Amino acid sequence: MKNLVVMAAVVLAVSAVAGSATATDAKVIPGANCFEEGTGSGSAWYRTLTGYNSASSGTVSVICPLLRDDTQNTNGLAGLQMRVFALRGFPSTISCTAYSMRPTSTSEVRSVVRSAALSGNTIATLDWGTSMNLSVVDGYYLLNCTFPAGSGVASIRIDEN
Repeated sequence: MKNLVVMAAVVLAVSAVAGSATATDAKVIPGANCFEEGTGSGSAWYRTLTGYNSASSGTVSVICPLLRDDTQNTNGLAGLQMRVFALRGFPSTISCTAYSMRPTSTSEVRSVVRSAALSGNTIATLDWGTSMNLSVVDGYYLLNCTFPAGSGVASIRIDEN
């Protein structure tokens, strides 16, 4: 009987470890990690706890690098979400393209666009679901977004396969 209990404990332990091997690796990064594209002076992109366009008009193009710690997988991301917001009282359309890139060039493996139309003082989630399910060994991920005046990004969730 004692051997049966020990064997059952071993089977449960192995099952728990095997089950966790297929789970996704989730990470959340702040919008403050995003930066304005280009090197121009007089930037309207303001970074504190979030990142947002502080200008009274116009748009800002922003790059958001995404952490990839499983550099060997080729099945991309299990999920990708970006929480965006609008602070001002006029409509804003935020557009973002998610990229899975090759490590040795600027060529993409996959790109998918998402956008949201927001009215003032609202929050929305841009959700790529499983559409970013392709990557290459040692490649990288990034988001390239356009933020109208008074809009920004609060956080980004990455679920790595």
